[in-house]
Amino acid sequence: SVGCDYEINSNATEDRCGICLGDGSSCQTVMKTFDQSEGFGYIDIGLIPKGARAIKIEEVAAAGNFLALRAEDPEKYFLNGGFIIQWIGDYKVAGTTFHYSRSGDLENLTAAGPTNESIWIQLLFQENNPGVKYEYIIQKDVSSDNEVEFVYTWRYGMWSDCSVTCGAGVQRQVARCISKGRGVVKNTYCDPNEQPMTRQKKCNLQDCPAR
Repeated sequence: SVGCDYEINSNATEDRCGICLGDGSSCQTVMKTFDQSEGFGYIDIGLIPKGARAIKIEEVAAAGNFLALRAEDPEKYFLNGGFIIQWIGDYKVAGTTFHYSRSGDLENLTAAGPTNESIWIQLLFQENNPGVKYEYIIQKDVSSDNEVEFVYTWRYGMWSDCSVTCGAGVQRQVARCISKGRGVVKNTYCDPNEQPMTRQKKCNLQDCPAR
């Protein structure tokens, strides 16, 4: 198997922010509620920004209203536009897949992300709105006053799988070049003289069958 660090037999994975071998600190969860009770036609709920992950949109209680998704272009709808209600299922939207489900009059939308453009959430009013909750994960704001200075450091990745499936083998742990906010980058960004030695340890998953 190939990990997110592109190493064979690596168990390296992305954190919740999508950063390879990251610690989950470079992003934040945004949670909001739309509680406008009355409206006519399509009303904007909120904007899901470009780059959002782990998107969840749900009505807080059953109602005869419908969730809709549109691009920043007000004429371009991804879901439930033009007063036409679509079937539940999966829809390709802004570089990710949204799962649209409905249980009775209770609707929700989920997507793993990341989105490659901003998306407007809307509510097509048919009756009073009991509320719509939505949340997503997004990179923390970086000050635009100064150019971002990337700091590169060596960090050990995940232990590799055992080199053999039975009998005595070895596992390796390689130090990779990491940039805060970007994850694993090419080793040439880090000082080669400071790269830690590859760690090794013995492993024995199970005895080999007798011949």
